Amino acid sequence: MISFNEELKEWYSIYEYVKEMYDTLRNHKDEIDEDIYKILYNRVFSEEINGRLQKLYPFDWLDPDARYEDDFLAWYGELESKADIVEKMIKDKL
Repeated sequence: MISFNEELKEWYSIYEYVKEMYDTLRNHKDEIDEDIYKILYNRVFSEEINGRLQKLYPFDWLDPDARYEDDFLAWYGELESKADIVEKMIKDKL
């Protein structure tokens, strides 16, 4: 059985993976089109990413249920907000 701190570290590593994926796409394209957001959406709402995040340290986000871009960005914004909290918890060794 892994500790809560180890679960938080796993959560944070998934966040870093998503951040790197998104940053890479933003850095290599002047504008991300809807097809790219669809790929991001499908990837992050998979069981391996959002499913696992929700099991380790659940969070809610306002789901606009609109375009892939809107849905992804709403989720990602809340993910980043929670990442700050998780990072602090890891440093504090909760």
